[in-house]
Amino acid sequence: MRYGVISSTVGSALLFIFTRPVMELFTSNTEIIEMARILFGLGILLEAGRAFNVIFIMGALRATGDVKYPVYIGIIFQWSIGVFLGFIFGIVFGWGLVGLMVAALLDEWVRGIIMLFRWRSRKWQSMGVVTEG
Repeated sequence: MRYGVISSTVGSALLFIFTRPVMELFTSNTEIIEMARILFGLGILLEAGRAFNVIFIMGALRATGDVKYPVYIGIIFQWSIGVFLGFIFGIVFGWGLVGLMVAALLDEWVRGIIMLFRWRSRKWQSMGVVTEG
């Protein structure tokens, strides 16, 4: 997990550092380039959280047979945090795309932390795929 989060963070940070040259491949509009810089900055945190989340769900819990819990948590939090807070931040607060990105960031990290607690609880051991030797 450590390597996944580090590599995701480094990749996102490089994209942030090179925002201007990358974006100038697509546009010369300075407003769009500046918006991309903000989004790429938030992307550093988003991608670290996504790596954290995906490694626990796809790599660890699902491999042990613990499938239902991550699915239920995903549905609940993607709708309550991702969609609801995306609406609040993006529309109500007027943050637009930045608000959606912040909501996505929060969703990834909250689900990742919940999956960390699930992993540490060892409840996945009763799923029947992995047994103690």
